[in-house]
Amino acid sequence: MRPSTVRDALLEAARALTPHSETPRLDAELLLARAMGRTRAALLARLSDLLEDSGILRQFERMLRRRQAREPVAYILESADFYGLTFRVRPPVLIPRPESELLVSAALEYLEQFRPEQPRLLDLCTGSGCVLLAVKRHHRGCECVGVDISPAAVSLARENAKRLRLKVTLLTGNLFDPPQLRDFAPFHVIVANPPYVALEEWSGLAPDIRLYEDPGALLGGPDGTDILRQIVRAAPGWLTPGGMLAVEMGEDQHGAVREMAEAAGFTDIRLLPDLAGTLRALTARRP
Repeated sequence: MRPSTVRDALLEAARALTPHSETPRLDAELLLARAMGRTRAALLARLSDLLEDSGILRQFERMLRRRQAREPVAYILESADFYGLTFRVRPPVLIPRPESELLVSAALEYLEQFRPEQPRLLDLCTGSGCVLLAVKRHHRGCECVGVDISPAAVSLARENAKRLRLKVTLLTGNLFDPPQLRDFAPFHVIVANPPYVALEEWSGLAPDIRLYEDPGALLGGPDGTDILRQIVRAAPGWLTPGGMLAVEMGEDQHGAVREMAEAAGFTDIRLLPDLAGTLRALTARRP
């Protein structure tokens, strides 16, 4: 890439990324901003600046090649924004996504409405810890526990907790299995963003997901509901009376998940849409 203005570099990079990304211009802006050590807003405010530093140009070219190989921008930048916070991310731990913010909002709304004494929240399949830590940031008095089967995810969540200076408990294990979990039960809120992609849908996912993110954090059995079913069935035994369960789910799974919640004895069952209008989360309360 020859020296040019910031504007020209972005145009050239966006053209190069167009076959490999649904958001080539945005990707180019984020990557060049990082290479230049600027915010995206600062970058866009100085589009006429000359881009002459060979070190910046080389770094930008390296990042562009990674994106052309379909590596997600969040992994290249090693960070992702979620609920107003910035989290460290690295493969193969799942990248935080906007739809998971529904779980944070539901948990905070419950805690604000019912104001339980010594509130306790459990986050299953915690991944990078984004849901758990966002709740803790906005409700410091809540005792928050996160569980993930992946040691890599738990390690990253601990790193994010330390970086954000938030005190939470993180356990390695499969859902409700860690023996230490009994020391914190019962919980007022259980949230979960479990694997919910059906096996037959895997080949149709974008290469950005299939090539880089952990299949174990995405695949939920033949129809995608295996882990959801385990969580919904077991959750009443871990909740206080009146406690709330909030789970994220895939497109077209809301009917099946609602039936699971009804069968488990939950009441006040609600379906929450994401920004695209897809019913993406379910909340329900233990009687």
